[in-house]
Amino acid sequence: MNAVDVFFRSFMSTKVKRVDKKSLKIMDEIFDMLDTLESDIREGYHYFWIYSDRGTYTNYRKEKKYDTEFISSKKDFIDFFPTNTIWFEFGAIRDERVRFITINSLDIEILSEPDIETEFARDYSDVLSWIKERVQTIIEGIKNGNYNKKVAEELPYNLRYGTVSRKVFWEKHPEDKQGAVEGLTDEEIKKFLELIACEKKDYIPENRIKEMTFNKYFSMACSCYLANGLKCSESVAKTFLSYGEDFGGGVLRDDIDFDSVQDFEDFYDGKFGSHGGHPWGIVRGSSRTRIMLYPKRTEDGYYFKMSGNPNWNVHDIVKFYLTFKECNYPVVFSCSEETIAYLKEEDYVGFVSDRDLPIYCQWSFPNQHINDFRHLTESFQDMKDLIEWLPVHEVKLKQ
Repeated sequence: MNAVDVFFRSFMSTKVKRVDKKSLKIMDEIFDMLDTLESDIREGYHYFWIYSDRGTYTNYRKEKKYDTEFISSKKDFIDFFPTNTIWFEFGAIRDERVRFITINSLDIEILSEPDIETEFARDYSDVLSWIKERVQTIIEGIKNGNYNKKVAEELPYNLRYGTVSRKVFWEKHPEDKQGAVEGLTDEEIKKFLELIACEKKDYIPENRIKEMTFNKYFSMACSCYLANGLKCSESVAKTFLSYGEDFGGGVLRDDIDFDSVQDFEDFYDGKFGSHGGHPWGIVRGSSRTRIMLYPKRTEDGYYFKMSGNPNWNVHDIVKFYLTFKECNYPVVFSCSEETIAYLKEEDYVGFVSDRDLPIYCQWSFPNQHINDFRHLTESFQDMKDLIEWLPVHEVKLKQ
């Protein structure tokens, strides 16, 4: 196989649980070679980059085994593979429970217990043979000192990880800032920052609500919807359900009185069973866009903790919080440090590999708190020299 064939074979997410004896033999030969290398992350696990020459379009058409609609001309070929080298993300582990090899999005996971001689066994000997040949070449490159140097110098930046200050990023790309804070005035942002700066650690509002009900809670949320130009019905409950979370269905029951102080307390205490879902969400959505308003009970009544992710929903966070304060509701803002840093442009933006979904990549930056991620797309190429790139992992031989 050539590198382009392997790329397309491993491009789409595929989980393989059974392989034939020929494929399993090649897997073990790969693991035997990997045993000469130091492992990463956990004992026995190996992770590194495999690279191979792209080859020519003529050879691709001659040897291609994986049909694709992406490439039907030489121009398509060059556009899809603009560099002479193709890079593959590789990981592998073998222990008493499993043999596991992953390349790009192709995972071959063979458990020790099941019998491989089944009608579902698959022949992956072509891909595995190619991997074996590349691993052998890489081990030779590590021995002569060329491999790590090549990866450090040539691994494309769109497959790397790095950070840049939001201030620098927004100076280069004001359109990103405009999209983030669109609809917010400088005065609103300033007032928001002044108010949450007053909420020191363990701050509890003094104007707590002695007798709380669900309709009062819904009414608090509806004040924010109205202030943001959303349509509201005469029923605060129906309006809330148009924009907020559904309490896992638990609050919409005939045996809950929305005007009852006792029912609110019983629900807060869990006497109506599990709340389910995200019962205190006043803006529904993913964990990124959701805004929560949690009740907190004290001897002097209830106050509320508001939380949200500024990287995805700073507009609603600022608008809702200011509305709560204008209405004199007892609300305190959670996660203030992150939101302050965001609005003051004192936090960082993380650039992540194209192979990652740029949402949950916090673990890619173990020494920094990063919660906003981008790919190094063509429109961000002017950031390449401004980003502080993390060192590329070095692969070493066992001593």
